[in-house]
Amino acid sequence: MKKEEIVNLNRTLLYVSFGNMSKAGKSAMMRNLVRLGKHSKEIEEAMKIAFDKFKPAGLDDLMKKKDRSEEEQKELDDLTKKFDNDIREYTSEFLAEEVEIEIHYISDADFDDLVDATSKATKELTAGNFMYLHEYLVKEG
Repeated sequence: MKKEEIVNLNRTLLYVSFGNMSKAGKSAMMRNLVRLGKHSKEIEEAMKIAFDKFKPAGLDDLMKKKDRSEEEQKELDDLTKKFDNDIREYTSEFLAEEVEIEIHYISDADFDDLVDATSKATKELTAGNFMYLHEYLVKEG
């Protein structure tokens, strides 16, 4: 699974309610949440470190300065553009990397219970989010 998928799946799972799912379904979901959460935390930490380390020297000082000359503004624009490009390039490569992660599947019945409970508890998730979750959590068989 790609790192980006891990982060997205973890964020989406944080909104779900387990409701009337079976004990096995709830256990599988908790194992997924713990495992995905651990990976997501590591990925987000790496992104923060990269953000810090990629920042060009002088960028913070120029950003703090209220009255910039034209030359300083141009330098700020150039530094910001370079920083944005470097971060975007790094993150797209980093988030595309594959990671071995075991996903514990749930039954269609448990998935239906999850959708029912989550729909009652929150309006945060759309039908698209549920389709996304179904793709990762329910093994077609």
